Amino acid sequence: MADYIGIKGFTIQSLSSDPPAPIEGQVWYNTASNVLKGYKAILGTGAWSSGGALNTARYGEGGTGTQTAALCFFGEVPLTTATETYNGTSWTNTTSGNTARYVVGSIGQVQTDAGAVGGYGDPTISDKTEIWNGSTWTASGVLNSGKLGFVGGAGTTTAGLVTAGGPPPDAGETEIFNGSSWSEEADLNTGRQYGSTCGATSTAALCAGGYGATPSAPVRQVVTEIYNGVSWTQTAELNTGRNEAGMFGTTTSAIFSGGSVPPNTGLTESFDGTSWTEVADMAGVKGAMGRTASSSTAAAMFGGHPAPGGQTSITEEWTVPATTFGTRTFTSS
Repeated sequence: MADYIGIKGFTIQSLSSDPPAPIEGQVWYNTASNVLKGYKAILGTGAWSSGGALNTARYGEGGTGTQTAALCFFGEVPLTTATETYNGTSWTNTTSGNTARYVVGSIGQVQTDAGAVGGYGDPTISDKTEIWNGSTWTASGVLNSGKLGFVGGAGTTTAGLVTAGGPPPDAGETEIFNGSSWSEEADLNTGRQYGSTCGATSTAALCAGGYGATPSAPVRQVVTEIYNGVSWTQTAELNTGRNEAGMFGTTTSAIFSGGSVPPNTGLTESFDGTSWTEVADMAGVKGAMGRTASSSTAAAMFGGHPAPGGQTSITEEWTVPATTFGTRTFTSS
């Protein structure tokens, strides 16, 4: 068995008292209390709070950006191309898009560079992509097959990813955008629509939940899959299966909240790359929301389907307090 010196290259210090200014990762043996101790980072407990209301209540909208610089676009109010920007306090109307639709995919990571992908534009399923440059929307490459039922997406406007759209039998398809055209890539292992997707890049994406409409994919999924740029791999299951939930973050740190169980819920779960843990619930009970992008510690969800129906303009902000550091005692288990 490897010992500490073999791994770290030095022995554990024996000290009569805890060091006055330890550094992260430092380990020592306290001879006065006869215990092994270490100094580590301690992440704060996340919570939801109220943010500024959208000017146009909607659901099935796209969203990206950050908690203090977010973008909300398209959605059902009825159908709209209305676009709004958020500064962390209030929303402002800006230039509208070209083709009204909802349950659209979202690519891009920042307020000034985003894409609206696919969706449903009554009475047709859309294959359209529109790119936002911070001031205007421009039509771009079309999907290989029209899809709706996206909740989120991953990557950027030059390397984007959408999956878990529909309808069946295309509900497991993944498509990758290179800035001008889409290509079909590896399918999800469990096909579904209204699944939630997030990720900073198109080669590291997370997909969770969703609604399956085939015998191999029963309704309200708990399935979570991670994409590595080549294939999808199943990982830990959600505690509560649901579709149309909002999700932001990365493959190693994500928040999954709201959605339909049914009924709609405010349940929130946190993913650490290995497992899901229930954390503080949203104040509202809703699904099909817009959300910010890849930060899991300072983010926002906005709009959506409240219970029992309709649409809302509410914004909720998710914040994890700054990391602190502290001394911890090691115990055997």
